[in-house]
Amino acid sequence: MVFKSKRDLWIGLLIWSSMIFGLVMSIAAESVFSIVIMILFILLFGWVWFYTLYIITDGDLIIISGPWRKTIALCEIESVKKTMNPLSAPALSLKRLEVKWGKSHIALISPKNDELFINELKKRCSSIKTD
Repeated sequence: MVFKSKRDLWIGLLIWSSMIFGLVMSIAAESVFSIVIMILFILLFGWVWFYTLYIITDGDLIIISGPWRKTIALCEIESVKKTMNPLSAPALSLKRLEVKWGKSHIALISPKNDELFINELKKRCSSIKTD
């Protein structure tokens, strides 16, 4: 099952306005190198903005954020809880879920429908703790 990421408006405004400002400043400076770098950053952030999703298969949770991927075996997930942790993560909203697995691994994600996401995880692995 595929879950798209929640997107906070303010995060989008912050990211996109920064990118556009940087591009405008690069064009104003007439620096071809700066323009190319800014276009590459815009493409990267666009990829992350439009392609951050979470896939639950029969055995894995796959986290995709632009070019980055992380696969977590469902049987290794110990707990899932709601959080507002602002650390950098493949999440486009501060309303996040903290997924703990292994000895000390944590992933912060923000599926659009938290409850459905948690229910799907629990369906496939009932030992996952939730609060």
